[in-house]
Amino acid sequence: TNKMDLKDETMDETNIFKPVVYYEIGFERRFGPINNQNWQFRKLRHIDNDIAANPEGIFVAESDNRIIGYISTRIDPMTRVGNIANFAVLPEFQKQGIGRRLLTAAIDYLKQQNMACIRI
Repeated sequence: TNKMDLKDETMDETNIFKPVVYYEIGFERRFGPINNQNWQFRKLRHIDNDIAANPEGIFVAESDNRIIGYISTRIDPMTRVGNIANFAVLPEFQKQGIGRRLLTAAIDYLKQQNMACIRI
């Protein structure tokens, strides 16, 4: 598992973010962009915020120098609650254990950070 800043990834409805944006896309189709910003912009902001808040807690899976999955975590040392904020695997790489390995890496990391519970 490698750490990588994802902010330069091109985003559309067919890429890695598809599994996590159904709600955002549906909301936007019904009500339009929020504050003139589309769902791609909002998703990138979420990921950028995760990276800024906890860069050590970002894990990616790669194949042939291509990002095929990722998971981001956040920690709150005061409450000892860890969060899995964003998590996706490209459809063509699903059902191969990649998501499970990413999730295991995130859970192990949050345990190492002494989190008492983990929220998804």
